[in-house]
Amino acid sequence: MGLKNKKWLYFGLGAVGLGVLAYYQYTKLMNFKLSFNSVRVNSLGLNGINLNLFFNFTNYSSLKVELLSQNYTIYINDIYAATLSNTLSNIINPKANSIIGVNVNLSKSDISNLANNLKGGLLDFLDVQNIRITIREQIKIKIAGFIPYTLNYDYKTTIKEMTADKSKI
Repeated sequence: MGLKNKKWLYFGLGAVGLGVLAYYQYTKLMNFKLSFNSVRVNSLGLNGINLNLFFNFTNYSSLKVELLSQNYTIYINDIYAATLSNTLSNIINPKANSIIGVNVNLSKSDISNLANNLKGGLLDFLDVQNIRITIREQIKIKIAGFIPYTLNYDYKTTIKEMTADKSKI
């Protein structure tokens, strides 16, 4: 085997090795963990509700991730409740836990529309602790500073689970 052929062999082995490493990091990144952290009520009044929801995001990969935007569709007992978005950029460091937040600002008309959507299942809300909340998340990220990707994730919980640790409310 000539010197020219060996160079191509080494180049090919290097490319395959980089591909395997990239795939390994990708699978670790897609194995992220997202969980509820806390809620902070900023204001609650006749004109609406303003609060912040915070989530724990665990990045198991060795890749730095930038959250470009977040979109959340919220369902209460499987009934559409609201759509929220956050366009503020957040950095998720490699092999680290980070807290990401989204501001929720519901006007009086938003609350009225929500009540109209939910009134059919009003009896389900008498058992407050077992109210089911589903948050369908679409998070746009940038991996390693230049690779765009969209994560889709459904987070499911109950009021009971969210309020189990009173320090988070």
